[in-house]
Amino acid sequence: MLLPDPNAENSAVADPELTYNSLYLSDFPRIAETFLLNTKQSIHRIPPRILHPLSLLKSSILDGRRVAAVCDIQALPKPVRIATRVDESIRWRRSRRKFVKRAVDLGKVASILYYADGVTGEAKATKVELCSDDRIRLLAHPSAGAIYSIKVYLIAQNVQGLENMIYLYDHYRHVLKRIGSYDSKELIESLTVVPTITVSDASFVLVLVSDVWKVLRKYGNRGLRYIFIEAGQIAENVHLVSRSLGLGSLDFGNYYDKLLEDLLGLDGLSSQAIHVVLAGATAD
Repeated sequence: MLLPDPNAENSAVADPELTYNSLYLSDFPRIAETFLLNTKQSIHRIPPRILHPLSLLKSSILDGRRVAAVCDIQALPKPVRIATRVDESIRWRRSRRKFVKRAVDLGKVASILYYADGVTGEAKATKVELCSDDRIRLLAHPSAGAIYSIKVYLIAQNVQGLENMIYLYDHYRHVLKRIGSYDSKELIESLTVVPTITVSDASFVLVLVSDVWKVLRKYGNRGLRYIFIEAGQIAENVHLVSRSLGLGSLDFGNYYDKLLEDLLGLDGLSSQAIHVVLAGATAD
């Protein structure tokens, strides 16, 4: 058995056993364990009602973007009716690492956005004084407290009818808001280099961005778990609908947060990139 090595993090090659045995002697902070411990629920714990200093700022400031205003709107086709059965989509869903550099139809992209994050219903508000009307719009995915903190950004690379730009999906109106142009080189740099994946071949990239304080101000540290759960549920919707429409998709976690957030114009504090999904045409 290998002995714990306090310098394992500096080793060129470290097998799982060496890495595990070195955790308790490493100088690096154990962030993952700290996160899990700090977000545990307890019957003795008082439910949080946290108002982080940032959450006290005006909403016009705390919108998570350094870009002053959105220029214009890109209309989207209505979502198509999905004929594929849910069990078939689940059974045949696969992560696709090879994309074909071919344009995809805007209607398919619109359908993916709608079934992943669009408004699919309404409910009567229980606290009318907190709402502009007595109805709450419900989205295609669950969200803790119906906060819906996740925003879906679309980076178009090869979509018929769309300029290669960065867009924000407005789920309430089912439209895209043009955010601005981007440098394809900067996009590739922000998503790192994975030898088996050619990011530029994907027809579009979806970036799931969370307004974190919307959740934390209600649920405290445990709200971080809910943010990740919500992002995962949106991503799964993307995968199932993409498969049903004949497209491929892939969860992509190997990105540089700061570079990607700079590319989107995010402040990286009140709004943070939580997850990335690549999607597009495939050979099979």
